[in-house]
Amino acid sequence: MEGRTQLIIGGVEVVLPQNFATTVKRENSFFTKNGEYTYDCTLRLDNQTNRELYGFLQRLNKKEAVQSKRSAVLMAEGRVYCRGTEVITGWTDEEVTVQVVSGNSELNYFIGNDLKIEWLDLGSVNTSDAVDPSAVYPDRDYCQPTIMTNERAYNNYIGSAIAGGRRLPNGMRSLVRYMPYLCGFLRRLMTALGYTLVTNQLETTMFKYLFIVHTELTNEYAKMMPGWTVKDFLQEVENLCGVVFVTDNLRKTVDILQKSIYYQNARQYPLQNVIDKYEMNIDEEHGDAEFTSSDVDYDLHDHLWTKFMALPDGFAESVKTREFESLDAIRAASGVGGKLLKDTSTGRLYIQTTRTYYQRQGQFGGSSQQAEEPMTEDYIMEVNQFDRLDRADAQSKLEIKLPPAPITRAPAAAGWPEVLDIRTSQDTSSGGGGDSCDSCDADEDASEMIRSFSKQESTEVNLYVAFHNGYRVVGGRPLPYTDAYHATVYPPMSGTVSGWPVGSLRLQDIEAELYAGVYRIDTTRKVVFETYDPNMLDPRAIIVVRNRRWVVREIEETLTSSGRKPSWKVTCHPIEISDESAESRWVLTKGVWDDGGAWLDDGRWND
Repeated sequence: MEGRTQLIIGGVEVVLPQNFATTVKRENSFFTKNGEYTYDCTLRLDNQTNRELYGFLQRLNKKEAVQSKRSAVLMAEGRVYCRGTEVITGWTDEEVTVQVVSGNSELNYFIGNDLKIEWLDLGSVNTSDAVDPSAVYPDRDYCQPTIMTNERAYNNYIGSAIAGGRRLPNGMRSLVRYMPYLCGFLRRLMTALGYTLVTNQLETTMFKYLFIVHTELTNEYAKMMPGWTVKDFLQEVENLCGVVFVTDNLRKTVDILQKSIYYQNARQYPLQNVIDKYEMNIDEEHGDAEFTSSDVDYDLHDHLWTKFMALPDGFAESVKTREFESLDAIRAASGVGGKLLKDTSTGRLYIQTTRTYYQRQGQFGGSSQQAEEPMTEDYIMEVNQFDRLDRADAQSKLEIKLPPAPITRAPAAAGWPEVLDIRTSQDTSSGGGGDSCDSCDADEDASEMIRSFSKQESTEVNLYVAFHNGYRVVGGRPLPYTDAYHATVYPPMSGTVSGWPVGSLRLQDIEAELYAGVYRIDTTRKVVFETYDPNMLDPRAIIVVRNRRWVVREIEETLTSSGRKPSWKVTCHPIEISDESAESRWVLTKGVWDDGGAWLDDGRWND
C-alpha cells in the first residue's frame, strides 16, 4: 500500500508504532561481500494483531531461547526494501523487540564465514566409470591427467588402460586422483548450499575447461578441497576468473556473471534533485583489489619451477638476451646456453637448460632395467610465463591464491610432452641471490642465476588449477596445460573432438581475453550523493550526475511509519565506460536531442 511502511512477519502484517524508523541498506553485489544487516523494531502488544502473533511469548520463561525464525518482509510505498528473517531479542508484557536479519544478497550470509567445503555433501565420482581420458565437462565433472608428487606419479595408468575403455583394477585405485572441473564443482557446491545455478557465464569462456589440481585420495568431491571455506573458495574464483556471484534469495537461485560485461547494456539513470555531495579519497592500500585497476600476481609457492615462471624484477634487462624471429629459430640455434632468448614474434622468453633423470622400470614406457648412469638432455624452456601484471597507475594489489599448477616437460624418452608436477623436493636453495636483480652480472649463466634467487615466503598451497579440454598426446594420455600456446609447441599430439587446446592462465592473456577495452572503475574514490529523487534506484544501474557516470556501491534509505523519507544517500565509484558499452544513444526526438535521459532531459542539460 502506498504512503506507508509495512512489516510482514510470517505472512501477517504487524502494527508498527507511530515513531517507527529504521535505516536500510541495499548493496551492489559487484562490490560488497559483507555479512548480515539487522533492522531493530519494537512492537506494542496493545493491539489484537500483534498479540495474536506474539501471544505465545507470555507462556515462556524469559531466559528461554526463542527459535522463531519466520520470514520477514519490510516494504514502503509498495516497494520491497528487505527480505529476511525475524529474530526475537526480548519481550515484556507490553511489547516485543524483534530484529529483521537480512543478508546482502550474497552467499556468505547464508553459508557463514567458516563453513568448510569438506563438511558438505557434493556427491561422489562413480568409480565404476570406464577410463576415458577424452571425457570432459559437461559430459563428466572430472578429468584424470597424470600428476607427479614426491611420493609417486598418480593417474600414470591411463596410457595403458584406455584401450577398450577398461575399468581400473581394484589394486590400482590408490594410484588414482580425480580432478574436478571448476564449472561442475560450482554446480555441485550451489546445490549443496540449497541453490540452483541458473546462469554460469564461465561456460562461455576459456574457464569452461579449468580443473582443480589436488592429491587427495578420495572420490568425494567435497574432500578434494581440504581446509577451504566456501567463502574463501568463491572469493578466489571471483579473483581468478573475473566473475561475480549474484544470488536471488527469494527464488534460491545463483547466477555467475562475468564482471567484464556486468555493466554492458546497463541502464543509465540520471539522478535527480541532488542536494549534496561528499567525496572521500581512500588510501590506495585500502581500495578494493580489482583486476582492471590493480597490480595482479599469483601467490606462487617456493619451488624451483616458480623461480623460472616468475623472474625477479629487472632480470630480463640485466642479462644478455638474444632475439630470434620465432621459437623454431631459437630451437635451431647453437651456442645459446646461459643466455636469455626472446621470440620477437610473441615477446616470450626462453632459456636452454639441462635436465638429469633416471629411467626406471616401466617409467615413461622405458626399458626394464634402470640406467647405470644418469641420463641428461638439453632442452628449451619458457621462462617468466606467470610474471605479475604491473600497472603504472595501480590503486591496489590483487593476489590470486589459486595459482597455475606447475607443469614440466617430460624427458624425451617419455614420448609425451608435459605432466603436472607438484613435487616440493626440487632444488629451492637460494644460494647468494636475492629476489631482485640489482646486482645481476650480465656475463653469468642465466639459468644458474635463476636457480640462485630466493623467493618471498608464501602461504602453503594445496590447490592449483589447470586446463584440459579433451586433447590427448600420442599414446592416449590426457594433456593438462596452463597456457594453450605453450602446450601446443611440444609434439607429438593427437586431436580429439574437443579441438586444439584453448585458454591461458598468464595474467597478460587473462586481461586480453576478459578485460580488453572494457570499463574501468576507480574504487579508491568513494563519493556520496544526497538526493531527493522520488524513484527507487536499482543498485546495478549506472547513474549520471552532472554529466559524469558513476556506479552504485550502496544505497542508504530511512523508512518511517509513513514510508521512505524524501532524502536518501547513494555511495558511488566513478566509472570509465564507452558510450557503446553503456548503450548511450543520441537521437533526434520531437525536435530536440534525446539520449535516453543520460545527458539531456526534454532538450535541456540534465545535471
